[in-house]
Amino acid sequence: MAYQIKTSLLFIIIALVMICIPKTSCRPNGESPGATTVNIEREEGYEDLSDRDYIRVKPCIFNMATMELCMRCAKVTKSTIVYPMCCSNEDTVLDWCREYIYYGSTS
Repeated sequence: MAYQIKTSLLFIIIALVMICIPKTSCRPNGESPGATTVNIEREEGYEDLSDRDYIRVKPCIFNMATMELCMRCAKVTKSTIVYPMCCSNEDTVLDWCREYIYYGSTS
């Protein structure tokens, strides 16, 4: 009898806990706290990029040598993420690309 009461009480407590605890989501919403939407003036031909990608690619727009290096690196590595990372030198990808592309070059 005591076992049955304890089991029933345990089920009631579990049910109450499940009802009282709100549903939580484990994924972030993708926006940083206090983030606001800013419209950035873009160069011609770059209107379709997101703000984040445009900011990452912007150094290549104004520096043709960097643009050429990053394009060559993206083509050789066959990766779509290399070009924006190279342009912004994220994780020193620009330095890595320079060493990779010009490996063995004496000039």
